[in-house]
Amino acid sequence: MSSKTQNLERLKGAAAGLDQDCASLDRDLSMWEGQTEAVKGTKKRLEQELGDLRGDFARERLKLQELTDHIKPQNMAKESDLLLLSERLVQLRRDATVRDTDLSSKIEALEELLRETQGQLGDSKAHGARVRNSPER
Repeated sequence: MSSKTQNLERLKGAAAGLDQDCASLDRDLSMWEGQTEAVKGTKKRLEQELGDLRGDFARERLKLQELTDHIKPQNMAKESDLLLLSERLVQLRRDATVRDTDLSSKIEALEELLRETQGQLGDSKAHGARVRNSPER
C-alpha cells in the first residue's frame, strides 16, 4: 500500500501543481483579455479619430480646390497684364533709347553751332575792334 499511497501523494502533488498552473493561466488569460479589450477600445477610438481626420482633410482639400479654382482666372489675368506691361516697358525703353540718341545728336549739333557762332562772334568783335582802332575813322 505504501507504493499506492506514495503514488497517490505524488498524483495529489501533481494535481496541486496543475491547479496552481491553471490558476496562473486563468490570471494570465484574464489579464490578456483585459489588455485585448483595452486595445480594442483604443483601436476603435483611433479608427474613429482617423475617420474624422480624413473627413476634415477632405473638406479642407475641397476648400483649397475651390479657392484655387476661384483664383486661377485672376492669376491668368494678372499674368496677361504683366506680359503686356513687360512688353510696354520694353517698348518704352526702346523709345527712350531712340529719343536719347536723337537728343544727343541734336545737342552735339547745337554745341557745334554754338562753337561756330561763338567763333563768328569772336571774329566780329575782333573786326569791330580793328574798325574802331583803325585810322580811317
